[in-house]
Amino acid sequence: MTFKSLNFFKLAIFLIIILISFNFLYDGVKILNSKISIQQNNNISQESKIEEAKEELNINIEDIEDIEDIEDIEDIEDIKLQENNKNDLKLIEILITVKKNDTFSKIINPFFDDNNFKNELINKVKKNLNLNTLSIGQKIYFYINKNKETEKIIIPLDFINNLIVETQLNDIKIKEQRNTIITDLNSMKFTISSSLYQDGVKKGLPLSILADAIRLYSFDIDFQRDIQKNTQFEISYEILINEERNEITYGQINFINLIIQNRELEYYIFKSDDGLYDYFNKKGKNVKKSLLKTPLDGARLSSSFGIRKHPISGYNKLHKGVDFAAPKG
Repeated sequence: MTFKSLNFFKLAIFLIIILISFNFLYDGVKILNSKISIQQNNNISQESKIEEAKEELNINIEDIEDIEDIEDIEDIEDIKLQENNKNDLKLIEILITVKKNDTFSKIINPFFDDNNFKNELINKVKKNLNLNTLSIGQKIYFYINKNKETEKIIIPLDFINNLIVETQLNDIKIKEQRNTIITDLNSMKFTISSSLYQDGVKKGLPLSILADAIRLYSFDIDFQRDIQKNTQFEISYEILINEERNEITYGQINFINLIIQNRELEYYIFKSDDGLYDYFNKKGKNVKKSLLKTPLDGARLSSSFGIRKHPISGYNKLHKGVDFAAPKG
């Protein structure tokens, strides 16, 4: 009797464990299905929002391709929705990049049907911008509404300024607009192992800043002779950020220091009384002198010291100097 009771007790425990396991399994499946359902609902909701935005806009990439002669444009770099307000998608932005043999007339041709309007547009833009100066790589932005009408053209004039051409209701208005520029500072310090140029490039120093640094030191340093291994270099320069175009460029050098042959060449930027910026050392002395130790600003080394073929006599001879070459003027 005792043996049968023990077996019955074990069987009961076994059945309870099975019931509990099934209960946990059922709850887990239920939770998983719930999460999948929520995710599907979120996806459906997100897709619905996108479809609603498309319907409200009533235009898509296929519609754009139906514009007359759009297939002739080979310069489209990007097409995207442009937000006028945070929750109000109204315009499509088309980015055109000027290529070889492109003209302004050719670029705007697919966006306007009326030839008289196109001629008027070109003539008005000419008064504000020399269209012959459009260079390869120049970006031009077109903004199209849901009725497939070009409302606005933006032509960047430089890093800061844009030419805004409004073309709504067959009325052409042109103005210049200055973008908001954010200024940041970047600093770096490194040891020169081969040359200022090579080590600067390796450290990621922008080429424009590197060129300015070399120009500044050309009054005190002969880069062919004075720069030695383990020379210390330090610099602080401006980074200019154009948020609207998502572009950056580089401004002025604020501070620069070269520790060479146990002396420090520290230069600081200051604004003079006449409103111009120039560089001075710790003693307030202008670093620019009448003579450059590196003979020509921006020059390249055309002939180094050593044996070379003489340009006049035609035979090999010791060249006892260093020649620099530069364009006329």
